[in-house]
Order: sequence, then C-alpha cells, then structure tokens
Amino acid sequence: MKEDENKTATEDKKSSGDAPKKYKVLLVDDNYEFYQIVQLSLEDYLEIDYAGDGFTAFQMVKRNNYDVVICDILMPLINGLALLHEFKKKHIAIPFLFVTGNANDKIIREAFHAGAYNLIEKPFDREDLLEKVENAVKLHKSERTTEITDQDRAYIYNTLKMYYYDVEKIIRTIHTANMPVSAIHQELEKKVRTGKCLFDDLQGLRHYKNVS
Repeated sequence: MKEDENKTATEDKKSSGDAPKKYKVLLVDDNYEFYQIVQLSLEDYLEIDYAGDGFTAFQMVKRNNYDVVICDILMPLINGLALLHEFKKKHIAIPFLFVTGNANDKIIREAFHAGAYNLIEKPFDREDLLEKVENAVKLHKSERTTEITDQDRAYIYNTLKMYYYDVEKIIRTIHTANMPVSAIHQELEKKVRTGKCLFDDLQGLRHYKNVS
C-alpha cells in the first residue's frame, strides 16, 4: 500500500515537472471584454496581464518582464504601431503580436514593417494564438543568443576605450542588460557619428529590457 502511495506521488511530481512553462503575456487592448475572453480561454496556458491603453502598457513593461506583448492596433491616444515604435526608441526588446479585427493588406504591411512578429485576427482561434506566442518567443530568443565573435569583442572594447574611461563598467552593464551585439554596434556607430549614444547614460542602459 505504501509503495503504491509513493509511486502515485512520484508520478504526480513527474507530471507537474513536465508541465509546459506558462509564458507571461501583456495584453494591450481598449476593449476589456476582449481581455476577459482571452483570459478565460487561455488562463491554463498563459499568465496574462492587462493594459487598457498604450501609456499603461509602457509603465507595466518597465516594472515587469514579459515574454510577449499582444497588442491591438487601433486604439485611442497611442495606437499599437506607435507603441511599438516607442518601445524600439527606448530599446525595450519584447516580441509584439498585433491583434486586429480589420486585417487588410495595408494593416498587415504596416504591422510587419513596424517590427511585429505576427498578427492575430479577431475573433481569434485559441490554438493559432498559442502557436504564434510560442513561435515569437523562440524566434526572439534565437535572435538574442547570437554568439559574439572575437572580432566583435575586439571592436567593441577598442571603440569603447576611445571614448570612455571606465570601459569595464560599461561592459558589465551591457552584460547585465543582455544587450544584443547588433544593438551594441548600432550605439557605437552612433557615438562615432554624433558623439552621443546610449552608453553615455549607464542608468538608462540598465533599463534596457532583456526578455529571456
């Protein structure tokens, strides 16, 4: 009897250990009823927070780490496209999935041109949404885990040394922020051209969003 109990406990533990990770998602939509529908449909699969507008979404992303943002395109004040542009300007690297009830060619073209990972149509299909979330997370991780080469490392170090005294401190901050190599090159090229870049403000660099 005791052996059966131990076996059942082991199986339960194994089952819970094999449970897939719940991705943390921020849903941005001015229609609260849509959030309720998504929450009821997917609460077993996703951990979903809600923001009713772009400004609230921006503040929530600064305080929390999200795997994906699912954002309506047509919203008052700050629409989804403008919100994604703001994220990029602030170097907040989170995959965006746009959701819309009007997926015409123009909207689709604008969404992908802005940097969306995919687009979900309303009314949504649960399996389609889950698959697109999974694919966005995987693609985002693959983009950020590109191995840095010795040539990149030498260029970064030497260029930083030309402009900054405490190079090691900057490198530690870059490492903590998990800043991708492409963004480092972009900032260094900006420094060479204009004399200013993100590395001038380490406090700002620390807010560079890493979504692992």
